[in-house]
Amino acid sequence: MFYIFNVQGKYVGYSDSPVDEKDLELRGETVENVDAQSHLTLQEKIKQGYNLLVGLNLLPPKPSQYHKWDGENWSDTRTQEQITEHNRLQMPNLNKRDFRKKLRDAKIFEQAEAYVRSSGDGYLEDAWDYSDYFSRLDHFIIQASEALGLTPEQVDTIWESSLV
Repeated sequence: MFYIFNVQGKYVGYSDSPVDEKDLELRGETVENVDAQSHLTLQEKIKQGYNLLVGLNLLPPKPSQYHKWDGENWSDTRTQEQITEHNRLQMPNLNKRDFRKKLRDAKIFEQAEAYVRSSGDGYLEDAWDYSDYFSRLDHFIIQASEALGLTPEQVDTIWESSLV
């Protein structure tokens, strides 16, 4: 088997028959000869998400689109703030009943309702009364939690508390 690697040194494919090395060289590609047993092993690893590099070096699967290979490990290139924001985006939406249950469990339902009713903000009241579901980063959630003196981390804890 002949394994072909692109200019960046990443595996792009293989051939059962010999390849035109001059043609590959013109494109900046390289080739490595692999025995049948190694071919089977490498193909299995590739199916598992491993990346194959020149020299037949296997990299473990990339954990996420945010990770970069530093030569030894995959490193998440985001700041802690970006990771936290991403995690909040992944939090499940809550239907009205579950949302209110979490507020009651956190013993802040009455405070939240009092804030909404005293705000004089019709949009805020509509969100409270008529929303079918709530998202962790909804403007309503952020506005109300700030007014109640809750930190974003406290809201995260309430949101993630024993999923209903």
